[in-house]
Amino acid sequence: MLSHEINVSAVPLQLLQAMRWLLRDPDLDASSSTRLEDLTGWDSMTHISLMVEAECRFDVLFDVAEIESVRTVGDIVDLLRSKAGIQAF
Repeated sequence: MLSHEINVSAVPLQLLQAMRWLLRDPDLDASSSTRLEDLTGWDSMTHISLMVEAECRFDVLFDVAEIESVRTVGDIVDLLRSKAGIQAF
């Protein structure tokens, strides 16, 4: 478990900012139930890029199985929450 804390209320916004940047869509809106594959321009490279960006922004590391398991924005939030030992919003 990591010793630092993630600002839980900022997780969705920071992920959304990363997604907007990666997809070059400043108006992109997504919720925790948004399926990544449904986003315009989403592909396997964008998936990996978002996971790496999340690792950098939140100072965590994901293993391959975790990266492959992500299907929605909420999946990423849940992974970040578990890495930081945060139980709920």
